[in-house]
Amino acid sequence: YQNYPNPFNSSTVISYTLAENWDYVSLSIYSLLGERVSDIVNSPQKSGAYSIEWDGKNNSGELVSSGIYLYRLKIGNQSLMKKLLFIK
Repeated sequence: YQNYPNPFNSSTVISYTLAENWDYVSLSIYSLLGERVSDIVNSPQKSGAYSIEWDGKNNSGELVSSGIYLYRLKIGNQSLMKKLLFIK
């Protein structure tokens, strides 16, 4: 699903649903230059609906700059990317 709200200024929620039990899930945020900004999820998960909040911080805990970012969600061998717009 598309993150909500989008654009956002303090945090946004990324939702997804797993059909298979214990699928491996990877959810990361990237800059438009392809640099990995934040790793949010990186583990196997049970089937079900998930909503993960991103607070606009990078892996070092610093607030990122305003701009367009991409999130990449990988579930098993499937992958998708969506745009996020962060406004301070």
